[in-house]
Parts: sequence; structure tokens; C-alpha cells
Amino acid sequence: MDETGNTYRPGYVGVAHEFGHARAIDQGVQSYDKGGKTPGTTPPSETHSMANENMVRREHNLPIRPSYYDPPPPTPPNPPPPPPHSPTNP
Repeated sequence: MDETGNTYRPGYVGVAHEFGHARAIDQGVQSYDKGGKTPGTTPPSETHSMANENMVRREHNLPIRPSYYDPPPPTPPNPPPPPPHSPTNP
């Protein structure tokens, strides 16, 4: 999910993400630690791929992806209370 809440990403952005993993493996710095999967965080295993993905997003004027694990959806507001009873509205 990008910083605007959009979950769509063009194919070339996904490829950039995967190339980030490949580059980290080639450099010998790829982590396989998936972290605690806490919403709104990025685990060590995704640090390099997210940096690569966001570099391509910036080059194409797309909103960045702030974290690997999407934040939880917002809590919906409470429904309004029912109208009070009145002689014309039983």
C-alpha cells in the first residue's frame, strides 16, 4: 500500500522491488528476517527491496510505499444514534 492508501502498483514497480532483493543477495547483505509482521513496519528482509522500489516510484512520480506490512485499516466511525421518539415519529 502506498502512502495514499492505494494497493495497485505497476508491474515495473514490482520488478524493481524484486531486483532490490537480487541486488542485496549479490552484495551479500540480504537478510531473511521477516520481523514481527507488525502493521506499518518494514522487516530487515525487505529494507533493500523497499529502497529500490521507492527509488523507482520517485523516478515515475508515484507515491512511495512507506512500509512493507500495511497499516491496519482505519476504524469506521460509530453509526449515528437513532432519532428520538416523538408523537409524529413513534
